[in-house]
Amino acid sequence: MKLIKSIGSTWMTEGMTDAWHQKVGGLKGMINQDLNINPEQLGNMKHCIGFNSIKVKHNKYFAWRNYFTTSDNDENWDNLVIQGLATKKDFKLGGGPNPQVYQVSKEGFKYLEDKLNLRIIVEKR
Repeated sequence: MKLIKSIGSTWMTEGMTDAWHQKVGGLKGMINQDLNINPEQLGNMKHCIGFNSIKVKHNKYFAWRNYFTTSDNDENWDNLVIQGLATKKDFKLGGGPNPQVYQVSKEGFKYLEDKLNLRIIVEKR
């Protein structure tokens, strides 16, 4: 899979760039319209931020991390990147043939807040 274009800090493959512009280009301010998130993707996003419902206090959750590493490209995460809910970077220190690190984007946090009906506060470390 050849990476051909950088959008922000995210590298896209040839087939992903058109989908990015079609899906994400017009989503500013309309994050919940036309999104297609499956349960595994939602679970990955929650895992990425270390979500644990027991730690929700006063309808707030303090996200203590924001990363999800893989040994290669991941179709579910790449779909979240296309939809603007995540970012992707090469992870040189990871293991596997093509290590990647995915992070929930600002838009992704807004989506999670809406979906989980709570406020997510990102802890700075």
